[in-house]
Amino acid sequence: MTVLKESEELILPLSPISTDEPKKCLEEFIGMRWYALRVYTASSLIILSTVMVIVFMVYAGATPVVLGCGTRMFSQPEDQKLACKWLHELRSNGSDCKPILDYQFESVNIQFDLICNDAITVKTSTSWQMFAILIGAFVFGQLSDFYGRRKVMLVALSGMMLGSLAVPCSKSFHVFFLLRLVVGFFAGGTSAFIYSLIFLTDERV
Repeated sequence: MTVLKESEELILPLSPISTDEPKKCLEEFIGMRWYALRVYTASSLIILSTVMVIVFMVYAGATPVVLGCGTRMFSQPEDQKLACKWLHELRSNGSDCKPILDYQFESVNIQFDLICNDAITVKTSTSWQMFAILIGAFVFGQLSDFYGRRKVMLVALSGMMLGSLAVPCSKSFHVFFLLRLVVGFFAGGTSAFIYSLIFLTDERV
């Protein structure tokens, strides 16, 4: 047994200091429940609205099947090229007959009478709407760095909501197309904040 003298001190080895952050638990998440609930609800609504815009672009341009025009039924409606040719000839001769169409739901083509060769106009417009989403995500992402996420996100959500309410009031395809570009632009802006909201919440939790 070692006996220490009065002038000697007992020096014990120090345990290494842990630099690991304390593990986060469920209690911390529950503690900020209202904040997390608001953030995740807002992000879910943003994702839902963006998905709705994309789904609309996929199904809005569904092309109907031309069966006839007025009281005249085409003999070979399964051959749409021939049916569209007959329809074009009737309209070229001054006939104002209403096309007889077969469809599962009323798409933009039917609403604005864009069938046969004119259907490509709707397909092209959906491509431009997707391009508007990409531009909106880029523009609003840059604006959020200068003015803050909250203000810019509210502007994007308000613009998308107002544009969506104005779309059903379109009287022509050109107005409809411009309004859909506006909706796509602001929808792209909202998509720029989805992941930042979720990641910031995870950091706070």
